[in-house]
Amino acid sequence: MREDKVTAKLLCSIISTGILTFCGIIIETAMNITFPTLMKEFSVSTATVQWMTTSYLLIVAIIVPLSSFLKRRFSKKTLFVAADLIFIIGVLCDLFAPNFTMLLLGRFIQGIGTGIAMPLMFNIILEEAPLDKIGTLMGVGSLLTAVGPALGPTYGGWISSVWSWRMIFVTLLPFLIAALFVGSWAIKKSETEKVRFDVCGEILLALTFVSLILGLNSLGKSGTIDLTSGSELVFGAAMLAAFVRHSKMKNAALVDLSVFKNGSFSCHVFAFFVMNVCSLSLAFVFPNYLQIALHHDAFYSSLMTLPAAILGAFCAPFSGRMFDRYGAKKPLVIGGLLDILGLLLLTVFAHGNLTAYQVMFFYCFYMFGMGLSFSTIMTDGLTLLDKRRQTDGNAVFNTFQQFSGAVGTALGSTLMAIAQKGSGSLAESTGLGTFWIFLVLTILMIAAEAILLPHVRGKEKA
Repeated sequence: MREDKVTAKLLCSIISTGILTFCGIIIETAMNITFPTLMKEFSVSTATVQWMTTSYLLIVAIIVPLSSFLKRRFSKKTLFVAADLIFIIGVLCDLFAPNFTMLLLGRFIQGIGTGIAMPLMFNIILEEAPLDKIGTLMGVGSLLTAVGPALGPTYGGWISSVWSWRMIFVTLLPFLIAALFVGSWAIKKSETEKVRFDVCGEILLALTFVSLILGLNSLGKSGTIDLTSGSELVFGAAMLAAFVRHSKMKNAALVDLSVFKNGSFSCHVFAFFVMNVCSLSLAFVFPNYLQIALHHDAFYSSLMTLPAAILGAFCAPFSGRMFDRYGAKKPLVIGGLLDILGLLLLTVFAHGNLTAYQVMFFYCFYMFGMGLSFSTIMTDGLTLLDKRRQTDGNAVFNTFQQFSGAVGTALGSTLMAIAQKGSGSLAESTGLGTFWIFLVLTILMIAAEAILLPHVRGKEKA
């Protein structure tokens, strides 16, 4: 039931689900910086420790498409309580993990909780928020999820250097427990219906994501398509085609793919995907460039990207207010121009001698643009669908957001691996790879904006 105004319970519902999503994201980025410590403590290789991120990414990508089914089958309150308790169990597994296997299991369990909570937050906004406040509240929700990547590397580096990597999990437990109590009070019980679970569709989708993500990871490590990565990517593409065909034949499909018949919605999803790919590629390249090419330590490198990340995160509610007042066109045009400007500046200066402070300054342009664009694209795209299909549209956006993480990281690591195989020192080849990545991302962003903007509506047409 839609509210006439933003009530305390609605705001608490958004914040409690947002905190749960925030915790999942901040652990992911905070733990990345502890990989060398984990490798030494548990005697595992670089390839093995990367499964801390890969396993989490896989399970979230598999769970998120279930959101449409879960929302119909279970009450929103029930889903939230289950997600929070599952996440707490995962945190406790990691906190007391005696070995790497238990640590990995904890990340797997946390992925289930995040996969349920992330789309739930946006579904609450779309269904319960006043129509003239949807943009603002979508911005608030995006702020809660965007602050995680902004604070994660610096937070993880500081906690692990002052205390221990296990304290990363200890400090999040009070927030998770508080969110559990607040969400249990605030989130409404929603109506449910007995819908049949599409087992075959979920198996096909799981095989799709497992194969594609593993193939992209293999591609990123080697820099070339070998027998392993090639077969995984081909198998993943085949499973995706089978899933699409299966969904057309089933009335109870996991996700209603007919949403893609709306051309404007599809253009929004494409631009959203490209923006996420660009952001994740930059998250990969900056630490490598700053540490390998410029010889700064990990903590200093994280500080250089922190201001831009915080700026982008706190622009999200502002972009939501712009959407409610002016429509989508103004924030998306301004945001797109800032994104392109930031990437162009990085590309031009990377061809010469890009300093750490230039990285920090130019990245601010990019993240300012992302702050204006990120939640606005999603909000505007979902308003193009009728209310019955918005849940499926939300699942599509959140699924593409997760999968873009693998694509973005693979794109950055592949280009960097190719460059580092060339002649010259490691620092020089890393600088060259950085330039290639910036150039490719600039081209992708220009293409995404060119495709998106003709389908964006102003307030007078909304």
